[in-house]
Amino acid sequence: MVGVKNISEMMLKQGEIHVHHGNESGKTRTGKNSRRIPKNTLDYQKFFERSKNITEVTQVDEKTFKVQSERTLEYYVVGHVIGFCTCLSGSGGHFCKHLLEVENKYCIMFQSALLLSEKDRQQLTYLALGKEIPLSSFEDINSPVHEGSSNEHTSDQTTSQQAELGAPSQFNIPIDQIGEHPAAMQHGGQLRLEYPLSAVLLSILVAVAAP
Repeated sequence: MVGVKNISEMMLKQGEIHVHHGNESGKTRTGKNSRRIPKNTLDYQKFFERSKNITEVTQVDEKTFKVQSERTLEYYVVGHVIGFCTCLSGSGGHFCKHLLEVENKYCIMFQSALLLSEKDRQQLTYLALGKEIPLSSFEDINSPVHEGSSNEHTSDQTTSQQAELGAPSQFNIPIDQIGEHPAAMQHGGQLRLEYPLSAVLLSILVAVAAP
């Protein structure tokens, strides 16, 4: 449950406020500036229109609210822990206009609230907690993971740890002399030595050890 001021109204402001409900595609007809409006934003506006005549919303205790019907003197009970309402729609586990009114007046969000997009979750969390939350926190858990990203992260982390410990990430052997001599033949290639003096001493040792 996130405490954010005017949550539902903020959801509407992220799209166009004046939405043409006859346009089933969810697009506003505003010429060049027309853009797709998220479905949950359209749904929120519909609930706003249905609840505009509700005038009384009171809190009974920490977990319970009551909302008066706009047609009768009857009160509907709203439980904010699981987002339950005693009206016909709310008792079936659906979001309803009574839950919406409690959301707006007491700045809470129910678990049964309309589905939010990644951008919606990001905006709500920024309002509640600030912009220090990493963007990866808002990604869909079903979104595809790029191959190699895990290996690259592990490689970068290993290199970083090596740098902190002062260990070299790779070894470079300086080459001052490349040539062929008996010791090189034993290794199937050229023998690379750092100092010429080492080459001389090794040649002497090979000559002495030879039968």
